[in-house]
Amino acid sequence: HKISFKEIIADKKVWVLGIALGMAVVLELGTSNWFVNYLSEVYKMNADKSSFYMSLFYITFVFGRLFGGFIAEKIGYFKLIISFLVISLFLYSASLILGEKGAILISLSGFFISVIFPTTIAIVLKRFTKDVGAVMSFVITMSALINMIFNWIIGKVNDLYGVYTGFLSFILYFIVTIVFFVLSAKMFESNNNLKGE
Repeated sequence: HKISFKEIIADKKVWVLGIALGMAVVLELGTSNWFVNYLSEVYKMNADKSSFYMSLFYITFVFGRLFGGFIAEKIGYFKLIISFLVISLFLYSASLILGEKGAILISLSGFFISVIFPTTIAIVLKRFTKDVGAVMSFVITMSALINMIFNWIIGKVNDLYGVYTGFLSFILYFIVTIVFFVLSAKMFESNNNLKGE
């Protein structure tokens, strides 16, 4: 079933899901971009130690991508995303409170953050009945734009208010991401043709 671009941009579900995915990508790529900088600037870690924590993030990330799909099928897509975002928010918050000794908690968050993008794409594939490719292209493009804007903002915050404040802003981004995924879940659940997970 074909769908026009006008129909896509008129669908509120597409916008809310696109913003939710975009913020999730900010969390994923933002951690990749700024974690080592945060460790070296705030805690004065050497390259070997900060690289270890970044590598551990990617290792847990890979395992999350590997096993996340199995978990999603068992508990539901939206439930998985929201639950894993809450866990990641807790890990980030605890890490920032604990300081250097809590750095490993951000590394462990990679497992939970990794499932957000592929699970959201699965939602698009399962829940949109018309021209899924066009909807997916719009959602992914929107998420890429949001990621570029917010990573630029993080960089500006780093410059103006310090690296710790820049990384602290991730807490706000987690909250915003959770809110938009909750809204998205409610919108799908309220639609008779596109019942949410």
